[in-house]
Amino acid sequence: MNKPFLLMFSSLLCLITNVVNADVLPPGHKNIQHQIVFESSPLFADYRLLAAPIRGFGGVHVVVPGEPLQFSSKYGTQFYLVPKSETVDLKFDRDSFKRWPSVHPPVSQVSSVPAANPVATITTTVRFSEVNDGKPVIILVDHKELDSIGLEASYWRAYWWLVIPVIGGVALLAFAYRGIQTRSKLSSIQEN
Repeated sequence: MNKPFLLMFSSLLCLITNVVNADVLPPGHKNIQHQIVFESSPLFADYRLLAAPIRGFGGVHVVVPGEPLQFSSKYGTQFYLVPKSETVDLKFDRDSFKRWPSVHPPVSQVSSVPAANPVATITTTVRFSEVNDGKPVIILVDHKELDSIGLEASYWRAYWWLVIPVIGGVALLAFAYRGIQTRSKLSSIQEN
């Protein structure tokens, strides 16, 4: 094989692998689910709130109060304010959606956490509070991090099985040390 060609090919391969980042988890991390739930608001009587990505191929979702909604920071989920009087084609067309005011979610998506973290699901509750200068205003109401069984995530609950034996082991060592000290005092008294 030709050495200059091989050198050029290997250099190009090194350059490409440094530039291209695959959509994979870093070592020691796990995937989690992050969702947004909208509280009920009187503004839903006059407006429809649509969620659609500004990048990628995800579809359009009609926001329903009380129902969890998946969103993505990677694909840039936007919330579009559409009057109920207008008909909407739920096939996403960026050009037709530009005529409606839009806003980003008030939080960024968390898609992974360190493997030792007990969080399995994050639920962010938001409210469609008002329309200001024609744009929707979405405010953060609550943020809950839940573990795999649906309880609020806690390191204590996740690692109690490790802490209790350690405490028991330390207590056992303390009693053993106390017993050794007592025996040594008794033996020194008997020698005198």
